[in-house]
Amino acid sequence: MNPFRFSKNFSFLLLGAWPVIALLVACWAALSTLMYFFGFTRDAASQDFFTTLYFSAITALTVGYGDISPGTAIGRVLAVALGLLGIVLTGVVVAAALRAIESTANGEDLWKSKSSAE
Repeated sequence: MNPFRFSKNFSFLLLGAWPVIALLVACWAALSTLMYFFGFTRDAASQDFFTTLYFSAITALTVGYGDISPGTAIGRVLAVALGLLGIVLTGVVVAAALRAIESTANGEDLWKSKSSAE
């Protein structure tokens, strides 16, 4: 399997999915902002916006270290939404990678097939 062709195919597929990925990243940013304002109790040490972004990223990546946790019911709902969003985003990237592996194994070059189709 040609790793160069794989990276070209993977890039092509990710670029094709950019509207979905952009929407998911925008949802992540919106949920992170909501988490900052409504997810933690007012006396929590996690009121720093960068700490909230860290929490949102770790939750969306479904790692969940547990060092920070939401302090309100709204925060718990937002954390679940962030986790589900992360699963969908991971699914999109994994689907693109698997399709790139499949097309590379079949000897396809998706960039060339796109160019020749036009």
